Amino acid sequence: MTKQIRIDRLLEWAYVEELPKLQKEAGRFDCGFSKGGFWDRFAELGTMIDAQTNDYGVVPDIGFDGAPHPDAIAVHDAVGQLAGNSCPAHLLADDWPQEVRDLIDWSISVDSVRSLVITAAILRRPPQWVAAPAPRRSMVMKDGRPAWFLREVHVCQWTGKQSTIDREGYNSKSGRPFAGAVRKYELDKSARLILNDRADWFFWREALSELVQCLNGTLKEHIALEFDHFSKKNTQSSPHLLACGTNLT
Repeated sequence: MTKQIRIDRLLEWAYVEELPKLQKEAGRFDCGFSKGGFWDRFAELGTMIDAQTNDYGVVPDIGFDGAPHPDAIAVHDAVGQLAGNSCPAHLLADDWPQEVRDLIDWSISVDSVRSLVITAAILRRPPQWVAAPAPRRSMVMKDGRPAWFLREVHVCQWTGKQSTIDREGYNSKSGRPFAGAVRKYELDKSARLILNDRADWFFWREALSELVQCLNGTLKEHIALEFDHFSKKNTQSSPHLLACGTNLT
């Protein structure tokens, strides 16, 4: 008989209840933490302190004997296939004015989505989408005054790739900006902090969606369901994070 379970709850079940059943190679041992005491400290500190882990990277629960459920092992194997990812930061700012989004010209990357997924499962605390006002937009200043810039387009003679370079656009001799000079705007530092938090949610959401596709049809007693929170934001999909035995693009 199969049980339907939301993917985030399936991950919590695997990493908190099942995978800790596997003890160290020598069998049961006292790792120095009670079941509740360790997880309370882990939730408080957000990291493992002086704790020996088993082959699944979790602290063994000395209250159990036996092997983890096969579905929990399958979940862990699928999580192990998750790789890094990147996302254009402006996709995470669709609730901000266009004039602000136009200044978001960077991407946000994560080396490993695995740690993000596992940490959220163990702490039972998923990343959150941060609803925040748009950051302030202000002119770039120089010596206490708005700066002027001349934009030049350079073409690499070997690759043909174009790049834009900004150089000084103010003529100090004439006391006036050069012809064609423009002002530049920038966002305050809060923009990167907010978008980095949103990126954690975005990468976690994408990873869980991939896990649902990968796991269904392979588990013995569970059917993974999508997380309800997926409909919250209409961001464009990032590249697939998980191979699932095939080459997805």
